[in-house]
Amino acid sequence: MNKILLFTAAALLLVAGSCGRTGHSALDQRQGYDTLVIVSTNDIHARIDNMPKLAAYVQSQRDSFSRVLLLSAGDLFSGSPVVDQHAERGFPMIDLMNRMHYAANTVGNHAFDYGQKVLADRIAQAGFPFLCANADFSATGLSAAIKPYVVVPVDGLKVAILGLLQLDPNGLPSTLPENVDSIVFSNGLAVASGYAALRDSGHVFIVLSHLGVIDDVQLALQFPQADVIVGGHSHTTLPAGIDTNNVLITQTGAHLKHIGKTTLVLKDGEVVSKKSVLVPTASLIAVDTAMQALVDTYKNNPDMKRVVGYTTSDITGKSALGNFITDALAAENRWDMAFTNNGGIRVPAIPQGRITFEQVYELDPFANRMTAYTMSIDEIKELLKQSYNRSGKLELQISGAHYTVVRAAADTTTAAEVLLTDYAGRPLDARKHYKVGMSTYVASTYMPLITHHDEGTRLATTTAETLILHLSRHRIKPDTAVRVFVK
Repeated sequence: MNKILLFTAAALLLVAGSCGRTGHSALDQRQGYDTLVIVSTNDIHARIDNMPKLAAYVQSQRDSFSRVLLLSAGDLFSGSPVVDQHAERGFPMIDLMNRMHYAANTVGNHAFDYGQKVLADRIAQAGFPFLCANADFSATGLSAAIKPYVVVPVDGLKVAILGLLQLDPNGLPSTLPENVDSIVFSNGLAVASGYAALRDSGHVFIVLSHLGVIDDVQLALQFPQADVIVGGHSHTTLPAGIDTNNVLITQTGAHLKHIGKTTLVLKDGEVVSKKSVLVPTASLIAVDTAMQALVDTYKNNPDMKRVVGYTTSDITGKSALGNFITDALAAENRWDMAFTNNGGIRVPAIPQGRITFEQVYELDPFANRMTAYTMSIDEIKELLKQSYNRSGKLELQISGAHYTVVRAAADTTTAAEVLLTDYAGRPLDARKHYKVGMSTYVASTYMPLITHHDEGTRLATTTAETLILHLSRHRIKPDTAVRVFVK
């Protein structure tokens, strides 16, 4: 993986240098040449504020070029209560995308966050296909809703689009496992080779990938049939794309802070030139007024503006936010310890002052419930050890203790042992069993990695509901002390 990262960085520098010097204007005007413009987004995560700018930008491209394809590389939902807490969960995203005439969206891991029934309802409302080739939906209500690929006609050109979805080490996408029950997933890199024949079904072959940039580089190395990989999931900002094995990899970052524009020039139906740029939405002035009015309507939800609590100072960074979340869960459930994962902390900070419903749901948009366990010290240590081994980095924040991962000398991505103490640095009582709690996502992701005697008790309330309850009872004075260490 480290070699791939180095290759990615080197390729990015190479492409950033070369693409800045070359354009397509001379080719565009010559007889026999055609231009296809791909406008792309990924990982918007329900942040709809910039959709009016996106709509105006897309229209400007359609006014300038006869062939424009608007694509999404997944993760439309989970990030803003305007979308996530709408009466029809997720519908505002679908409505806005329909009005812009997206051509396709690949299924991201967060597509499943609302459950399969809601996802099926949203897909039924979409005027564009949802794609995923590395999953078998035949035993679910999604079997007719999601296609592995689509071939789209674009003013005389045929464009083949293949969808791929990321999987965690457990073989499932990063969502609550119960949300993907009865779906059978396969490795996207392995599955892609079975669709090589799509190269011959169109003039252009695009992989709409939610694998993440590291796997996208690997895919390009083993799958030269693709012209372009429009990527997502890793929230990587690629200003000029990465040219790997003559496959152009693009990704816009996340939250619609950038818009991707990839320009392909074809001669006699063959791609002869590729260029990718990112357009910062902050730099755009034009706004689609009708889209702005619709966004304003969706955002006009007084319930989300209601104040639920107060913090005496900014709560900034994973450590302080993790302390706030886990302390609230532990206090309201009377647990000795609580855990939350860094990936579930979805905002960088909560500013000093009043805290609203909207801010809580932005911090924790997933509607995960909680699971409580009775655990021994050895079980807790093993949980923390395996959580580090899963990714080679610290993943869990804690309430009720400090922990230190001691890395193996031969491999720093592996934990040799875990030290667990109270806040004063004293070892915890090894004879005692502790009440430990976490979200159902954390439980389903990390508890299967260890042997534990208590199978856990599922609670009815969600983590966000618990945060709101805690805020209503307590004026928050943030604890900024670091509780998680590695050496």
